[in-house]
Amino acid sequence: MTDSQIKQLLSDQEFRCKGRYKTLVEYHSNGTMNGFAPGHGVSDAGKWWVKDNHTCRQWRKWGKSEAACFAVTRVDHGMNCTTEGGRHIPFTLKN
Repeated sequence: MTDSQIKQLLSDQEFRCKGRYKTLVEYHSNGTMNGFAPGHGVSDAGKWWVKDNHTCRQWRKWGKSEAACFAVTRVDHGMNCTTEGGRHIPFTLKN
């Protein structure tokens, strides 16, 4: 996907994902994001951006507060993010 396609896909959308926890992630068009893991009572906020056809993010607390970038593939009802290590993380649009 191109930078503009990724921005369009993420801006002002909510996704469910299953990484370490089942999480709801809200991407805002201003480059901020919020994450909630209701089953574990944890939440975080951070920022996101697009660079070189990858989506990047940095949480305040989660992920050791380190920036990370992912390759994005559009799929029915959402996207798959692939880490640099090759791990696939499915994101489903919240309806």
